[in-house]
Amino acid sequence: MISIGEPVNGQELLAEFMRYGRQRPFEEITRRYAGMVFNVCLRVTKDKHDAEDATQAVFLTLALQAKRGVEIKALGPWLQHGAKRLSLDMRRSKKRRKPREERHHAEQTLRRNS
Repeated sequence: MISIGEPVNGQELLAEFMRYGRQRPFEEITRRYAGMVFNVCLRVTKDKHDAEDATQAVFLTLALQAKRGVEIKALGPWLQHGAKRLSLDMRRSKKRRKPREERHHAEQTLRRNS
């Protein structure tokens, strides 16, 4: 078992999390990579709150994949790719949702004024 005080790479931390299910290795992964993931998300979403949501989603996805035993060969690139993909999904969803919300608001305004 790896001690968090030892200098270990993210891949070893992930392996320990997958093997034993302990939170400390996952927390260390999050601490080490959160800034990088957030920056990728922020570049894509261009919105701080959306970037924070996407960052959380990336780490949740990592935890779920690890619990399922999905092999992640290179943690850093996997996180970067996941951050970009989830951020793009979030941006597309927001872009599609905005016209629907505007239409709904306009319809509600018309009903109130009728």
